[in-house]
Amino acid sequence: WLQALALALLLAGGALGAARGRRFCRPVNATIAAEKDDCPVCVTVATAICSGYCQTKV
Repeated sequence: WLQALALALLLAGGALGAARGRRFCRPVNATIAAEKDDCPVCVTVATAICSGYCQTKV
């Protein structure tokens, strides 16, 4: 059981170390331009997107 505990501590420490170097997930304002060849007007949409290290659901 001591080996299992040591392995669990190593894995947890490695995961924390890997996440430490990444920025956390945060919303960022973004403007997206939608164009169409037949339309003379370009439509812009202001929205928020996720930036950084964001976990997604599987």
